[in-house]
Amino acid sequence: MNLTDLQIGVKLELQLYDENGEAIKPQFVSELEWVEEGVAFIAAPIHEGVIFPVHIGTTMNVFFIHKDDLYKFKAKVLNRGVKDNIAYLKVSLLSELEKIQRRQFFRFECSTPIKYKVLDYYSQKDTSKIPFKKATTRDLSGGGLCISTDEKVDLNKLVECELDLDEGKSVKFVGQIVRSDLIKLEDVIRYELGVLFKKIEYKDREAVIGFIFREQRKLRKKGLI
Repeated sequence: MNLTDLQIGVKLELQLYDENGEAIKPQFVSELEWVEEGVAFIAAPIHEGVIFPVHIGTTMNVFFIHKDDLYKFKAKVLNRGVKDNIAYLKVSLLSELEKIQRRQFFRFECSTPIKYKVLDYYSQKDTSKIPFKKATTRDLSGGGLCISTDEKVDLNKLVECELDLDEGKSVKFVGQIVRSDLIKLEDVIRYELGVLFKKIEYKDREAVIGFIFREQRKLRKKGLI
């Protein structure tokens, strides 16, 4: 498999390393802009609303999904630039593209409408008549999300969700509660539920990652990043 096999716009996750070879946290989201003679041009990563300063010579591991499999390769930053108001990094490959199993995701803070219903592990009953409850997201990633709600949900419970994205699009998935935190704001009790995607279509996961990237670009065009 080569870089030329990838579609322009495929979502990337970057693990950067400093001059001492130490990993820089957190991981960053990016996307493939174009490829020229074995060199990749990728969108400059953003952190906390600003373009993260990646220096020439920086090495990184680049992760991406292709045909529902996870791959990575090692790369080095050759140059930086701007094209069509989009900051990019020019990187060269230092390794072959390798299929791997583990995946971590960049988290993007956003408040987006979501509906959910709690499922019973042991029930085989039709859940279509169980009403959805409305909530909002606190953050979102390609691996899961955080939901803000007024209901406590126990760890390891499964939830069926419908998440609203932009342009009237929504995605459906089943997630597992991996975190449940009580948040008290004055006299208001809320819960923050960390949800890990357990069953989600590949196209829907890509839609979520694409939504994150589009929202970042909107903020950049407004001058907020």
